[in-house]
Amino acid sequence: MKKILLILLSILVLFFVLIAINPPEIVFEDRKIVYPEKPESIPNNVFWAGGIDGGNFIYVEPYKDTGTLYYVQIYNDFTGDIEYKGLLKYSGRGSLKQPLNDAALYQGWDGTKLHLVSGESMTIYDNQSSNGS
Repeated sequence: MKKILLILLSILVLFFVLIAINPPEIVFEDRKIVYPEKPESIPNNVFWAGGIDGGNFIYVEPYKDTGTLYYVQIYNDFTGDIEYKGLLKYSGRGSLKQPLNDAALYQGWDGTKLHLVSGESMTIYDNQSSNGS
């Protein structure tokens, strides 16, 4: 048992010595988010939100004085086609403090939710299910 433990300990020490002499090369690729050029079909009062894999052009405004409902238009950043137009409901804690047109507030759109960097989201609001119909 002692021999096995001594062999394992020797292998472990040898492993750390080899790493110290010749450390593995770790390369982190420097990837920058590039904002796409806005297609002409998209209005000028939008902002872009997304990441290195893409994003959307977004327009957001409060809906009446509800404090939780927002009218949005979300456009595909490549084609300019509208992906969603309607109401989203914010169900987070408190209220949105930042200006709604601040791209730093948003993480991205997944087709049903507009994700915020705070970890909260705004989801498609279906007023039919809210009316009990």
